[in-house]
Amino acid sequence: MNDAYILMLEGDSEDQFITAEIFAEKNVNVPVKFIDTTSAFFSFLDSCISERQTLPAVMLVTMRSIPENGLSVLKQLKSNDRLKHIPVIMLIEGAGEMLIAECYAYGANSVIQKPSTLISTINKIESFVKYWFEIVELPLAHELAVIA
Repeated sequence: MNDAYILMLEGDSEDQFITAEIFAEKNVNVPVKFIDTTSAFFSFLDSCISERQTLPAVMLVTMRSIPENGLSVLKQLKSNDRLKHIPVIMLIEGAGEMLIAECYAYGANSVIQKPSTLISTINKIESFVKYWFEIVELPLAHELAVIA
């Protein structure tokens, strides 16, 4: 999966920094592309499709996205025939059972509670990468471009 990358919609620059640092420290060989607004996120994906560029292997979407919230982003992703096959993992903070149920109802592949400590963050990132890039079988990046 040489061309595989994670696309992360995260508007908090501190969360972006922490995530990038942990990926570098743990020598994770899957790059993360950070995008901080929903409009830039969809522009990036539209550009990938129109220019036949590699689509992300997995997308992480924070619930507190701007200007649209993560649930709205999820609905749009899963209603788009060219993007709906890409796994979407929702990142939530202190959400109740109803929001978690909504995420799954709209097609989230996983829902992850954002951790509150650095140790928990490291553990969740390691588990996330192991699951999505060592255990799960994802289509090769060039196959995703053909589907789109």
